[in-house]
Amino acid sequence: MPDKTYKLILADGTEIQFAAGSTKEHLIGVYTSFEEADAVRVLLKDENLRGASFDGEILDNIVRYDLAVNSYKDGENLEVHFHNVVKSSFDIMQEQITELQEALAEIAG
Repeated sequence: MPDKTYKLILADGTEIQFAAGSTKEHLIGVYTSFEEADAVRVLLKDENLRGASFDGEILDNIVRYDLAVNSYKDGENLEVHFHNVVKSSFDIMQEQITELQEALAEIAG
């Protein structure tokens, strides 16, 4: 029986399969080249993660944090770990306050 895979459906409708052991905060992809892994990295933009679904769960307030690359022992595949974080309500409010302060400063000239 093959390992379970997880489907991430991005806000733009792109579907990406991730390996067993993946969670919404820790996506594990297996690729044959750095180019293939980089193509997925480019898709995992914050605006594409907001409103995405992972294994049927809608993702709210999630942003990409970092990634790490490990080679399989056979040397033929790359295992890439994409790390995401879920923003707290406090983080979201801080961003909104900053945006409002910047807008007021611009209006005030």
